[in-house]
Amino acid sequence: AVCYRPALAAIGDRVWEDLDVDGRQDAIEVGLAGVAVQLFTTGPDGLVGGGDDALVGITTTDSAGNYGFANLVPGAYYVKFVAPAGYEISPMDNVGTSVTGYDAVDSDADSVTGMTAVATLIGGTTDLTWDAGLYGGRQPANLGDFVWIDTDRDGIQDTGEPGVNGVVLELLNSAGQV
Repeated sequence: AVCYRPALAAIGDRVWEDLDVDGRQDAIEVGLAGVAVQLFTTGPDGLVGGGDDALVGITTTDSAGNYGFANLVPGAYYVKFVAPAGYEISPMDNVGTSVTGYDAVDSDADSVTGMTAVATLIGGTTDLTWDAGLYGGRQPANLGDFVWIDTDRDGIQDTGEPGVNGVVLELLNSAGQV
């Protein structure tokens, strides 16, 4: 008897901190370590999140935010990203999927469920296009102090120099924009 074993497949990619919450990985946005990633097969209905889906595996992202599932039987799978406490999943950004290489840097997870669309894996292939941007996780910072009349013009707030009410301040980003 001849046994046939189909070539196996793999799926994965990256989870990153989406600082500008645009659903695209930018050069300055770093990977997030320790994020839980689950892999499911779809049930006979072929739908993501159906009651007949089966959990295939769970992993966590490495220090660079990368994850992967290997040795998979060809078929229909989807990934679910579990945002750590304090983080939210970025909006999906699949607008530019026709741009070469774009699919490897866009966020594929639904911002509410954390689940991707179905990926049909073919034997002998590795699909490294299923990723997610996360935002938040940082404690909010406060910025501000005191506006005063520098009567002796030394740039130092001295005792007796009065504060000024009603001054309007604008906080600008590094590009000089409000």
